[in-house]
Amino acid sequence: MRAAVALAALAVLAAGAAQAQEEDYAPRWMGQVEKTEAHLAYAVPESDEVQVALSCTRKTGQIRIFFPAEERLAQTLRGSTWLDKVGRPAPWPVSVTVASGAQSTTVRGQADADELAGGSSVTVELTDRAPVIQAFAKTGELRVSALGTAVEVPPAPRRDAGRFVRACR
Repeated sequence: MRAAVALAALAVLAAGAAQAQEEDYAPRWMGQVEKTEAHLAYAVPESDEVQVALSCTRKTGQIRIFFPAEERLAQTLRGSTWLDKVGRPAPWPVSVTVASGAQSTTVRGQADADELAGGSSVTVELTDRAPVIQAFAKTGELRVSALGTAVEVPPAPRRDAGRFVRACR
């Protein structure tokens, strides 16, 4: 379900970015601040290829970060629920490291089945006051890792990173 939310957010972002650069399929930072939500993603426009996506419900102070991981925790589909190799239902708890510049934190996140890519989708939630989020707002730098996958993307434009974090406060 979280992957579906991230993909829906990406679709909103991709529509505007695709108009500006219709033939360029390289990933890029795309952001949008709406009345109730804000989104910022590094992804390929008009595709399901998301390297990292941030979202929030405006003015809650909580920021969700989503990214795909290569390791597949889902083993068996029972009804509409994925189970891991020991029979636990998704989502599964995982340790997620979020870093920006010299700031870094490791917190509990969740992994779910990523049916599109065959791996896992990882989601973590942090407060906008976390030092790593404050560093991201200033520098645009973001690195995330979990389940043996490390995602390091080019820095987001500082104005976009700052605007996104401010919208979440």
